[in-house]
Amino acid sequence: MEEMMTNRRVEESAGPNALKFRGTSNRFRTSGLYEAAGAETKTSVSPAPPSSPKHPTFTNSDIDELAQIHLDFHLPRISKVIMGGVDRAGGKAKPLKAPKKAPKGEMDEEDKAFLEKQRADAKAKAEMAAKAKAQRAAQITGHLNYPKGLLAGQVAIITGSGQGIGAEAARLFANEGAKVIVSDIDAAKANAVAENINKSGGSAIAVAGDMLDSEYLKTLVKKAAEFGDGKIHVIVNNAGYTWDGVIHKDALLITLGHGQQMTDKQWENIIALHNTAPFKLVRQAAPFFRVTDGEPRCIINISSTSGVHGNAGQANYGLAKSGINGLTKVIAKEWGPKFGVRCNSIAFGHILTRLTAAKEEGAFVTTPDGEKIALGIPNGQGAKSPDANNDIPLRRPGTATEAASSILALASPLCSYITGQRATENRAEL
Repeated sequence: MEEMMTNRRVEESAGPNALKFRGTSNRFRTSGLYEAAGAETKTSVSPAPPSSPKHPTFTNSDIDELAQIHLDFHLPRISKVIMGGVDRAGGKAKPLKAPKKAPKGEMDEEDKAFLEKQRADAKAKAEMAAKAKAQRAAQITGHLNYPKGLLAGQVAIITGSGQGIGAEAARLFANEGAKVIVSDIDAAKANAVAENINKSGGSAIAVAGDMLDSEYLKTLVKKAAEFGDGKIHVIVNNAGYTWDGVIHKDALLITLGHGQQMTDKQWENIIALHNTAPFKLVRQAAPFFRVTDGEPRCIINISSTSGVHGNAGQANYGLAKSGINGLTKVIAKEWGPKFGVRCNSIAFGHILTRLTAAKEEGAFVTTPDGEKIALGIPNGQGAKSPDANNDIPLRRPGTATEAASSILALASPLCSYITGQRATENRAEL
């Protein structure tokens, strides 16, 4: 009978503090809590008001014992859920193992290992953060401070550097710490530029020759690599000149000084000099650019606004300068992703050189076969008129030094993220 009372409502009345329980255990029922009301207690709960339902009276020890009964009954089931202590095969709970307790005031081995791991992780993160901070500081310092020059330790080939923009670029490059190979068809002028650089504390050699000669290009690359201790970092394809002629005979155009009808020789010569030669030079130097030594490599091709806007009498030159812009993008796409080679072009407008001077001044270039080609603009084409520079924002032509400075800028780390682009010097659509 007592067993059945475990799952039913048991009611014993012993005065105003009747106890009412449901489903209590035998242990609890025999604990004396069902004794008649009026039993002595250490601390009694105040009796409920007469109008409220009747509630049992508990002592502190009663409450502690009831809580212990609750834990004894439920803790094994809770542990099975939390610790996965159910035997899947038999459906029985695995016996719970009490964790090994360390002596008072000490940590057990598991806690010690966890703490050590936390300390090691924190130390590693701190070291990584310090390293990243130092690298970033060095990067910023490197971008802002170049005590040895923008091109310190680099080796640069600059074609057509015996005079004009090329000569100025050679001087500026040397001033910024580069070893310069002065390439020009005129040996005397090339030697003079190299000598002046060396006297000024720079480092340069002259390698004269014809850009249309494939053997010369091989020699140029070979001597440049020897001079640079096996390395070449920069190529500036600057060599070139104009050889004007109209597509069809036109009395007015001829009168304006655009030359006679263009011959095959004129066409082929200019295309070869401004397109084929730069391509062959870059191809010859490929082993020194397609490397991953962590050092910068860049190629700068000199273009012209004639290749962007066109000029009457310059079908050959306009096509060639447009073509060099295309070659620039191809090099950037082929050699950039894997080797980090940058390649850009600069389209110069009206820069004060022998190519833009009045043809009457008598400047000329001699081809390898001895033909003299007059350089410059017939009658200056109104260069001194008030409207001559209306398409130039600064309303004046640029100097060779200003043009060379833009070449230096593109070759320097200041433009380390610029590639495949065409810069237009001193020209804008207003």
